[in-house]
Amino acid sequence: MRLTNPKNNPEQVLKRAICEWLSYKAKHCMFWYQPSTGIWDRKKRCYRKLNSPYDKPGKSDILGIWKGRPLAIEVKWGKNVASEDQKKFLKEFEENGGIAILAYSLDDVLTKLTT
Repeated sequence: MRLTNPKNNPEQVLKRAICEWLSYKAKHCMFWYQPSTGIWDRKKRCYRKLNSPYDKPGKSDILGIWKGRPLAIEVKWGKNVASEDQKKFLKEFEENGGIAILAYSLDDVLTKLTT
């Protein structure tokens, strides 16, 4: 799993901690990190979003399956808050039978998944 360099970025450190816990401590889990920066366009020298009608705005940072149920984890740090698209994604995900977590700490994930 490759996350961007976590130096000076506490949110990336938290994402890595969650991914490491899911990798090494959690049983019955498959997951992947879902980067949302888009695709690097060499010619324009910038990131561009996917141009697909099937792309979901606000998709979570970490997606997977936990004990047979879909899992979505949106990671935030400090005063960062979820965007409206991210809140909508998590709500719709949960309404469709998935486990949706807005995580400000590893404890948020542990609480939701281990209780």
